[in-house]
Amino acid sequence: MTNSTAGNSGSKNESRLRVFVVGTGFQMEEGKSNTTEWEVSHLTNKTITPLNITDLYSIAPIINETLSSDNWYGLVLMTFAKNIEELGLFSSVVFNTEKPIVISTNVYAGITVAQDEDARGRGPLVIDEDTGLIYPALFSSYSPLANSVIGYADDDVAWFTEPSRSYLADNNSTIKSNYSNFTNHHVHNNSPVVPIIYEGEFSDGLMTSVTSSLDGLVVVTSAWNNINSTIVSNSIPVVYAPASIAIPYLGDDDVPEGALASGYLTPIQAQTLLSIAIANKVTKVNDIIDLFP
Repeated sequence: MTNSTAGNSGSKNESRLRVFVVGTGFQMEEGKSNTTEWEVSHLTNKTITPLNITDLYSIAPIINETLSSDNWYGLVLMTFAKNIEELGLFSSVVFNTEKPIVISTNVYAGITVAQDEDARGRGPLVIDEDTGLIYPALFSSYSPLANSVIGYADDDVAWFTEPSRSYLADNNSTIKSNYSNFTNHHVHNNSPVVPIIYEGEFSDGLMTSVTSSLDGLVVVTSAWNNINSTIVSNSIPVVYAPASIAIPYLGDDDVPEGALASGYLTPIQAQTLLSIAIANKVTKVNDIIDLFP
């Protein structure tokens, strides 16, 4: 079942905001979990461990159901900081809606943004609790492109741009145009094994011995031009991603032949996107290369 755009026209005056607490033990103040304006519930039992792709696919059906219902005009995903990259990338690719999706470490900051009428049509958003700055979910403060600020929220919300989506997942992107099945939350394999390793940790012999147990691999590199690396594979897709914001973009010319470059995606974002592709049976390097920016 693919994500439906049904319910996208739900009016704020006719429906409420839904808040999901994801991967944290946060509890709302007494009497504030279920109000005339919002409803708060917990989605996972994890409280300190970062979410993995299996966790994300396990919560996808209820998120999709919420976004498809006219009972809810938007969604806040309240989590802790280490989950923001995964949730931001996953939400941008998998959920297809005009309704606001706001990811935040502070439930009230998330509610403030999601309640604003102009939050619609921007794709998933992240609000930084410390600064009040609003980013597209793909470009949160963890991203090399963290200067992509589109708004600010305190008591009110001020937007610096007109509503639009990040190119990686907008309606004209390769992902949305050629891989609409990525919005399917009932996937072929919801637990692909795609570890992140640091370059230098693997020898050629170890690489050969472990690839049979992996579905893909993300290699963190601190070098801009890394064409001589030996961490490549003929059997699984290997994506190189930058170690820090000192490398804002890693292109195909910066990685060894047969490997993929993450572009401006962080290692965790690259892992999440590669896992989504593999979960949907997109495993060939020539197909996956078009997914990364």
